[in-house]
Amino acid sequence: MSHKDPVYLVASFNFELNKLSDWFKTNKLSSNLKKTSFMLLKAKQKRCHFSMQICINEQRIEQVKETVFLGVVLDKRLVWKPRISHVARKISKSIGVMNRARLFLPKHYLRTLYYCSVYPYLHYCIIVWGSTYKTNLRRLVSLQKQSIIIISKSSFDSHSDPIFKELELLNTFRY
Repeated sequence: MSHKDPVYLVASFNFELNKLSDWFKTNKLSSNLKKTSFMLLKAKQKRCHFSMQICINEQRIEQVKETVFLGVVLDKRLVWKPRISHVARKISKSIGVMNRARLFLPKHYLRTLYYCSVYPYLHYCIIVWGSTYKTNLRRLVSLQKQSIIIISKSSFDSHSDPIFKELELLNTFRY
C-alpha cells in the first residue's frame, strides 16, 4: 500500500490486514504471525520519523529493514547490497571448492561444477536485482572472473574475455 499521509496508511493497512485475517479464519487457514513482518519501502532522500504500528488481531507485526522473499534478500531502499553480499558469500565458498578441485578435475567437470554452484546464484532473479549500480556489481564480476579462470586453469592475472569465449560461457555482467 502507499499513501502520503502515514496516519491514513497505518489505519488502512491495519483495516485490510484484519479483513485478511477474517478471510483466513472463514476458510480455515492460519498465518504464522511470528514469521510475519513488514517493510516500509522509501526513497533514500525521504525520512520517515513516524512509528508505524501494524497489527493483525491486535498482535503487533515487526517492522524490518530487510527481508528474504522467495530466496532474494530485499532491503528497504531496494539498492540490493544485502542480496549481492549474500550471493558473493555463496559464490566465494564455491570458488574455494573449485580451486581445490582444479588440481584433480578436468576442465569439463570444473565447468559443470560452475553451472551447479556459481551460475544459479548469479542468475536467480537477476532481472530484478541485476539493474543495480555497476559499483554494487563489481564484487560479483570479480568472482565470476575468478571462477572461469579456475575452470580454464589459467594464471590469475589472465584476461577473462578470451576465457569466456573458450569455455563458451556467458559473461553475466558485461557492460
